[in-house]
Amino acid sequence: NQGCYWVDVIPEVHKHLDMCAYRAKSCIYSEYGCTALIQQGKIESHLRDNCNEHMLQLLEQVRKCTLLLEKRNLEIESLAVRNLELEATLKQRTKHLQTQLDAVETGSMIRAEGITWVIHDVVQRVQDKAKIWGPHFYVDGYKFQIMLAFGYEDNAFLALFLCLVRGERDQDLQWPFYLDKEKFMFSLRKSLGAEVTLLTVTTSEANIENFRRPESSRN
Repeated sequence: NQGCYWVDVIPEVHKHLDMCAYRAKSCIYSEYGCTALIQQGKIESHLRDNCNEHMLQLLEQVRKCTLLLEKRNLEIESLAVRNLELEATLKQRTKHLQTQLDAVETGSMIRAEGITWVIHDVVQRVQDKAKIWGPHFYVDGYKFQIMLAFGYEDNAFLALFLCLVRGERDQDLQWPFYLDKEKFMFSLRKSLGAEVTLLTVTTSEANIENFRRPESSRN
C-alpha cells in the first residue's frame, strides 16, 4: 500500500494487510452514494468529517425507497382491480357456459334469435300430467324461465308459463317488468315440421304480482 513501509516475511503479509493503516478501503456508506476511498487508518476521521453528507445520502435513499414502495403499491392496487375484473368476467362466462350446458341437458338450443326447446316423450308426459322447466334465459337484462304443464285441466290444454327469475342484475332494472309482446312470441312445432304459432301473450301491469321483482328464486 502507498505510504506503508512494513517489512516482514511473506507468510505474514495477509495478517498485515488486514491491519495496515495505509490500505485503501471504500467508505461503509458506499452503497448509499459515498464514492470515497480512504486509508484504513483514516476511516474514523472520514466518518466524522462527512457525517452530514452521509446523512443526506441516507435520506436520499430513503426517499427513493419510499417512491419505489408507492409505485409498487399502485401496481398492486391495479393488479387487484384487474383481478376483480377477470374474476367477474370468468364468473359471467361460467354462468353462460352453465346455461348452455343446462340447455343441452334439457334438450334446448339457445340461439341469437330465440330459444328452441326440444321435448321428448310428449305422449307419456301428457299422460303423467308432467311439469317441466326449461333453461334460464335473459331478455334486456331480465332473467326468465319457461314451464310447461302437460295435461292441464284434464288433458284439455298444454299450459305454458313464462316466469320471472331472480337475477344478478335485478337491482339495476326497472320494476315492475313491462312485457313487450314483440319480444315474447311462442311457436309449437311437431317433429315433422308443422308449426303452430301462439300469438296470445298476456300484457304486464303494475298490479300483477308476477311482474314485480322476484323476492324468492322466481315468481
